[in-house]
Amino acid sequence: SHKRKISASPPAKGGLCDPKVRQTHGYYNVDPKNPARKYFFWFFESRFEPSTDPIFLWLEGGPGESGLASAVGYNGPCIINKDGATTSINPYSWTNRANGIWLDQPVGVGFSKGSPAEETPAETAENMYNAMNAGLPKCLKQIDLCTKNVKTCPDANEGCKDLVLGPLVENGVDFYKIGEKCSDPHQSEPAGCYDEDLPRNVPAYYGQSSVKLFLGVRGSYIIDSDPVFYKLNHFVLVNSDFLLPNLLDKGLRVLVIAGDRDYICNFIGLKRWMLGLKWAGQSAFNKASDVVYKDTTGQVIGLRRSINRGQYCFVQVSGGSHGPVTQNPRGVLDTVNDFFSSRS
Repeated sequence: SHKRKISASPPAKGGLCDPKVRQTHGYYNVDPKNPARKYFFWFFESRFEPSTDPIFLWLEGGPGESGLASAVGYNGPCIINKDGATTSINPYSWTNRANGIWLDQPVGVGFSKGSPAEETPAETAENMYNAMNAGLPKCLKQIDLCTKNVKTCPDANEGCKDLVLGPLVENGVDFYKIGEKCSDPHQSEPAGCYDEDLPRNVPAYYGQSSVKLFLGVRGSYIIDSDPVFYKLNHFVLVNSDFLLPNLLDKGLRVLVIAGDRDYICNFIGLKRWMLGLKWAGQSAFNKASDVVYKDTTGQVIGLRRSINRGQYCFVQVSGGSHGPVTQNPRGVLDTVNDFFSSRS
């Protein structure tokens, strides 16, 4: 078993970002064999009914991007102002009706710290598992299955990337927001222009001595880590969807949100993946219809296909990029709230 070791501030109101709700932040020791490995988290209570509202955990992609960036620049309780030093309340925060945790992972990202950094997704997943489920048995067999073909992944990944992304990169096309070009074409690899969906002054905000003092952190804030990206990116072709059918059959809820202008995680491929996943609800999902989906004000969000009161749900956001919250914060928030509340 893994005894939890959390170093966190006492939950209290009056903090940064959203002073009206209780919040806490700190470090979690994720590796029982290496106490130096610690993930940083920032937790905010729901603005509605924190004792009964659900809780979500936000993990950024990349690999190697900071979850804390979204806490102050995407779906979190506040948005950084242009001055890079202050924030404004985000009326479309996902904490409107849910408790939220934003996490920096893996080691070397954001304010998370320790060495050596994780070498594989399995190692990162195990640390995440320890952070979320201290004391539960490790799924060694599943980890072994997930990584058994890893030696073939680097070459396959590079070949596919050159074939599929090459023409876009050469022309400076933003493959996170089709129809636009990168403001700096030289930045189209490996991150594309995705960082443009986040305020550019996130590092400046977290670099302030007053913010670091409040959060109880030292050292530099790393919004995205190139070493982590290059170390873990060649694992992206490792198939792990075999883990889902059994969980879905036991009631796991899955929501996939895809912007129709995103190429890198395009809605066509994501929808085909959901249609093709073999589980008890596959036939029902394939027979279901795409319906026009609207937000609480009557504005169209996009198309939605769902079964079992939203247990397995796909939403295609019209005009949405890789980060569709940027184009339609209200629509994505309503989508998430519907999912949290099990509305069909």
